[in-house]
Amino acid sequence: MIHGMEGTSDSSYLVSLAQNALLRGYGCIRMNLRNCGRGQGFSKGTYNIGQTNDVQDVIDFVWKKLSHRIFLSGFSLSASLVLKYLGERRNHKVEAFSSTNPPLDLFKGCEFIDSKEGKFYRDRFVSGFRKKIKNKIIQLPPELEKNAFQTKTFYEFDDRVTAPFFGYKDAKEYYMDCSCVRYIPDIRHSGIIIHSEDDPVVPPFDWEKIEWNRLPHIRTILSPKGGHVGFLTDPTPEIPDGRWLNKIILDYFDLKVDSGN
Repeated sequence: MIHGMEGTSDSSYLVSLAQNALLRGYGCIRMNLRNCGRGQGFSKGTYNIGQTNDVQDVIDFVWKKLSHRIFLSGFSLSASLVLKYLGERRNHKVEAFSSTNPPLDLFKGCEFIDSKEGKFYRDRFVSGFRKKIKNKIIQLPPELEKNAFQTKTFYEFDDRVTAPFFGYKDAKEYYMDCSCVRYIPDIRHSGIIIHSEDDPVVPPFDWEKIEWNRLPHIRTILSPKGGHVGFLTDPTPEIPDGRWLNKIILDYFDLKVDSGN
């Protein structure tokens, strides 16, 4: 299980899914992206939405040390990361996956987060990065560190900090390479992708442009409501915590376990 931007392994949606999965007999690993949560201080750098090598390293560890049956769940930023990972690799060890509220097109996602509607979230995310940079948790070259405190938009931050730090020419090249919408048609493994029309952080831009009928092995849910990794309802005996998202994901994984496919 992998959290979203500036989340941690202790993010409520990850903990909730893990608690429910444990009750169904699954073993769970909640992964921290670089310099997030309890992973702070173990890396000089940071993460990005296309850094699939880190996902591969964790999966290789699980395969070698723990289990040969692996189900991968990503949320928000990492929902996109999971889709990119699965689309660019054919010989991975993942049996099935879930992807919740993925940013599909990073260009459109950035335009939204820089708009009036997304300003609250943009300021929150950038503030989190700047705090880590100021406290030297994220260590940048002097020029990029200076840039980090001069940018006014999310696009500028990616253009002048994120992209050059990870070896991209600019934000345009970074977004082009990392937008998961490019990789979804190449995914060959079973999975479920869940999004909400009222997502206030990453609306499902380009959802209808994806030829889902050509991907029968991928189940999709585009809910009218659900917010951003929320998907809440009134508690019931079947869903005592009110998070119907957990039930959807785990029911899907259970089907794969029972069928062996």
